[in-house]
This record gives sequence, structure tokens and C-alpha cells, in this order.
Amino acid sequence: MPDNDQEFKSKFWDSIRSDMTAMIGVPGVHPRPMTAQFDGDRNVIYFFTAKDTDLAEAVASAKEATLVYSPRDTTCSPPLKAH
Repeated sequence: MPDNDQEFKSKFWDSIRSDMTAMIGVPGVHPRPMTAQFDGDRNVIYFFTAKDTDLAEAVASAKEATLVYSPRDTTCSPPLKAH
């Protein structure tokens, strides 16, 4: 099973790096589309927004966030939702 897990992770990172759009939300703020930014080959995603948005204000005290991602190439995997 580890091979399937590694294959899934590889496809996820390749796909989100290509699509660059995901839905981001925190408790009290519904998910909204955001553009993903990456730091080289690291498997880390950054999202930027203005300081005065409800998302930025809510994330300051949020202990969790929701990422909803559905790849354009639906043959790659089913839609993903991660916390």
C-alpha cells in the first residue's frame, strides 16, 4: 500500500502545481478560490490575501483551515478535501 500512497502524493503535488487553484476556508469563513504559490520543489503551499479581508482576519485566530481541491484532470484522482 505505501506505493499507492506515494503515487497519490506525487499525483496530487504535480496536479496542484499545474492547476494552482484551490478553495481555502477557516471556521466562520466559507471556502473561496485562491491561487496557490510554491517555494521551489518543497511540498508546501502558500496563499496570500489582503490584511483587511474576512479570511485574513479569521485566520489570525483559527486553529484549523480547510483546503478543497479538485484537479482539472479528473482521471488523476477524485476531488480532495483535507484539514
